[in-house]
Amino acid sequence: MTEQGQASSRQAAPSAGGLCAFWLAGRCLGLDVALVGEVVAIQGATPVPLAHDAVRGIFNLRGAPVVVLELARILDLGDGDDHGGKVGLVLRARDIVAAAQIDRLEAVIPAGRGVFVPRDAAGDHPAVLGFLDDRDATGRVVTVLDPVVLIERLEALRYASDAGD
Repeated sequence: MTEQGQASSRQAAPSAGGLCAFWLAGRCLGLDVALVGEVVAIQGATPVPLAHDAVRGIFNLRGAPVVVLELARILDLGDGDDHGGKVGLVLRARDIVAAAQIDRLEAVIPAGRGVFVPRDAAGDHPAVLGFLDDRDATGRVVTVLDPVVLIERLEALRYASDAGD
């Protein structure tokens, strides 16, 4: 690929506000900080009978019940995090509030840092927006999740019936 071709395939970071990088099932993933309301400790989640298998339960966040979700299962990333971390990314999108259970927070990466490479539509997972090469600052390449796909999957989960949806 020519230098011009390489430059055209690279774009600015996918978020004007930056990325929240975190670990899940041995992978460093990133979400647009606009979706992450806060990071909380999940002391205990109460199971919800007959819930979708991506629902780990609910927990109390300052008096409000918040659903705890398995992000890998929602996005069909495979390698689900069966042991479950005690850290939750509280996701806020439209009128959805949910906690994605993660292993640990890595960093908040400011917009403009690193080199963003869009996903290969023919070969990469559809839930992946691209990859942020941040090796100069953190020593990591972060797999950036597509916020549009995440919101669509969260909304679909909300309306899933117990008929196998």
